[in-house]
Amino acid sequence: MTTNDKNQQKEEINSGEKKLSGFSPLSHPIYKTLWFATIGANIGNAMHDVGALWLMTNLTQSPLMVALLQTSTALAMVLLSLFAGGLADVVDRRKLLLITQGYMFIVAITLGFLTIGELITPTTLLLLTFMLGAGAAISIPSSIAITLEMVTKPEIPATITLGGVSLNIGRAVGPAIFGFIIASLANPGFVFIINALSFIGLIIALSRWHPSHEKTSMPAEHIVGAMKAGVRYLIRAPAVQSIIIRAISFTIFGAALFALLPSLMRYELGFDSLEFGFMLGSLGTGAIIGGTLILPYLREKISTEWHFFGATILFAAVMILLASSNDFIFLLGIMFAGGIAWIIVMASLNVSMYKANPKWVGARSLATYTTIFQGGLAAGSVIWGSVAANFDERTALIIAAIGLGLGLLTGLKFKLISDIQSKSIKESAAMYWSSPTMLFEPSLEEGPVLVKIEYKIDKEQQQQNNKKILNDFLIALRDLSKIRKRDGAIQWGIYRDGTDPHIFVETFVVESWAEHLRQHERLTAADIEILDKVRSFHVGDKPPVVTHYVAEPFPTTSKYSIGKGIDKKETEENNTNEK
Repeated sequence: MTTNDKNQQKEEINSGEKKLSGFSPLSHPIYKTLWFATIGANIGNAMHDVGALWLMTNLTQSPLMVALLQTSTALAMVLLSLFAGGLADVVDRRKLLLITQGYMFIVAITLGFLTIGELITPTTLLLLTFMLGAGAAISIPSSIAITLEMVTKPEIPATITLGGVSLNIGRAVGPAIFGFIIASLANPGFVFIINALSFIGLIIALSRWHPSHEKTSMPAEHIVGAMKAGVRYLIRAPAVQSIIIRAISFTIFGAALFALLPSLMRYELGFDSLEFGFMLGSLGTGAIIGGTLILPYLREKISTEWHFFGATILFAAVMILLASSNDFIFLLGIMFAGGIAWIIVMASLNVSMYKANPKWVGARSLATYTTIFQGGLAAGSVIWGSVAANFDERTALIIAAIGLGLGLLTGLKFKLISDIQSKSIKESAAMYWSSPTMLFEPSLEEGPVLVKIEYKIDKEQQQQNNKKILNDFLIALRDLSKIRKRDGAIQWGIYRDGTDPHIFVETFVVESWAEHLRQHERLTAADIEILDKVRSFHVGDKPPVVTHYVAEPFPTTSKYSIGKGIDKKETEENNTNEK
């Protein structure tokens, strides 16, 4: 164990002994510096969002076009987040973040000058907003991953919440600054330039941080392979699937508030840019209070499942009240409550997603979740923008609120992960499998690799209750097959020996020797229960026999290995004999 590991372990023990506050991660200087830099970037980003929405309402009165502005950002997330997750797990995350921040600086400053020069069109605005969303999509998995590396494990839920608080500080402050700039300069282009400058603080903070890299004998995964591994894990991990379904049930309907708010404020209620900024500021302020004061208290009293349920009901009520009142002061209070509900829902889903994934797939699984979450927002924005275009914003908000309540019915079957389940998933069991014994050492890229495991079932048990024993054994193997496929197997099967019906052979194929060795590293404590259950049916003094087969390529240089070459030799010999 390295010195850093020992210090980290001591910090975790000390953190467990004392009560952690919502601000405890800020005790780490590295994290605190990055957090404040992120606040600056989030303020600039919030100013951009409200400025772009307000600019679009100047360029067109179509509710659908305004809703598509949110869709353009979400679409970038959908298209690129999975790639970004794979990238975050195989490259230097710090360098990746520096590149993406520089890229977004260029895009934002371009948008600013085009707007000041009155050269902007609705299509150009959508395109540049999509390009900014693309930069954010690439950076988010890496950004979250590095912040979680800066704190102790007990502080991770608070760290995830503080990430949401940072975002909502931007939402609280950014719109108010936007309102004052528009009131004095009457051109959103200056807002976009300020947003561009906000990336500089983040670039400086990242350039001063030099993380320590974990040493491993394994080569870095290829990006495509890393993406495939992330998707595999999603398909085979029930806890992750439950979170995805709950997120979709919320975002499809919850997107209506953000998609319809600009049109509702400007055309239905007649608010100006300053009042619109205060509305969004109230939403952000509510999220700050909810994340720093209310959520830490709720975590001590009720489960994450009830956090999510109560916050969703509150958010639905906010949407109904927003569609039912014209009073500015009352709506400020409603938006404040909406901010509280939003941060609780987001924190509940984000923390649950972290808990449901082992470290090796963390960034990739998070990216998959982000892809689906943003896809829900994109789809919801289009749906409710279309509904508002055919009816009106108020009607669309009320219908969406009803759908939000009905979406909670998914919780009857798909529960958010508990702390007990999370512990068994997070706990690595890499040492459960010993290193394969081979008489020759394959190169890491050799493959495919076939693994064969032979089990012998007790004859007497089979005779007493043959069907039950076989049924229980096969059920346990079915659960094991999900682990094999989740961790890298591209083929899996179970076979019964024709000469000895008490012997069963499990086989699975992985793409390479390196991928098989990674299977050892990906084993968790939760997997051990299933492996032990399968092995409990095996009888004998020795454990099941495991055999590894590495694919042997045919030679390609010998002329005799090709049919045409052999035919040519035979023809020459025949000609000689004839002579």
